[in-house]
Amino acid sequence: MNRLLRPVLLATFAGLAVASISAKEYVVHEWKKIRLTDQFWAEGAYAADFDKDGHGDVVYGPYLFAGPTFEKRREFRPATASFELKKPDSSTEKVPGFKGELSGANGYSDNFLTYVHDLNGDGWDDVIAVPWPGKVTYWYENPKGAKGHWKQHFAFDKADNESPMLTDLTG
Repeated sequence: MNRLLRPVLLATFAGLAVASISAKEYVVHEWKKIRLTDQFWAEGAYAADFDKDGHGDVVYGPYLFAGPTFEKRREFRPATASFELKKPDSSTEKVPGFKGELSGANGYSDNFLTYVHDLNGDGWDDVIAVPWPGKVTYWYENPKGAKGHWKQHFAFDKADNESPMLTDLTG
C-alpha cells in the first residue's frame, strides 16, 4: 500500500508546487465611494460621457451627474416625484424622489432600469428609461450640449419583466 500511496502524494505535491509558482499575485483595488444623492429616483444607473468632455458621467433617474467629481447634476427629464416625510416631531416635509431609505419604508420608483446607447446614430449617447413592467418605455435624445430637458421619444408599448435586457440584434 505504501508503494501505491507514494506516487499519489508525489503527484499532489508536484501539482501544488506548480500551482504556487504560476499563481498571480493578489492585487487589492481601492475604490472611493461617491454618493450621488440621498434621494431615491431609480432602481439603477448607467455611465457614459454624455457631454463628450472625456470624463465619464452618470445618469440616475431624471438626472445626469457630471464626472469626474459627480457634484454637478443636471435634470434631463422632469423630476416630478415627491413624498411626504413624517419627522420625529410629527410634522411633515415634502421630499423630492420616491419613498426609499429617507422615508424608512420600501418603495419603488418609476425607473426600473436605465440604458445608454446612441439610438439615433448622431454620435451622442442617448438614455432609455425603463419604467414599471407593463408601462410605456421612452428614450431621451441627447441634445449635444444644449440646455433644458432632452426630447422624449416613444420606444416600446411596454417593457415586461422586471429586468428586461437591451442588446443590438442586428450587429
